[in-house]
Amino acid sequence: MPECACGCGEPTRGTGRRFRPGHHMRLPGAAGGRRRDPAAVDAARRAYAAGTPIAAIAARHGVHPVTVQRWLGSQARPRGRRKLPVPDAEIAELRAAGLSYAQIAARTGMSRSGVRKRYTALTCGLDTNL
Repeated sequence: MPECACGCGEPTRGTGRRFRPGHHMRLPGAAGGRRRDPAAVDAARRAYAAGTPIAAIAARHGVHPVTVQRWLGSQARPRGRRKLPVPDAEIAELRAAGLSYAQIAARTGMSRSGVRKRYTALTCGLDTNL
């Protein structure tokens, strides 16, 4: 009888499969079988704190950038575009001065829809400049 491909020496019982059903679902070192190296995680956290980009850390450790983000946990900044800190009062003042949403967006670096949503939330939907 052929033996199990994992090297455990157990027979496959003539099923034609490389492994017995339900036996050794993963090979050591196969995808998903790698364990997190605490030293690598600590090194990644120190490198990120020193200003090294996540992509560079991932390349250094041979893992995907999302894996590095998972290692960093709350230390990594959230994915996506950074929010610009535009005070609500500034949006209200510019709108009261008669500027359009597009003009305010160009001045503040926000999107036109972002300006409109913030202004609508400030005024409870009562836009008197329409």
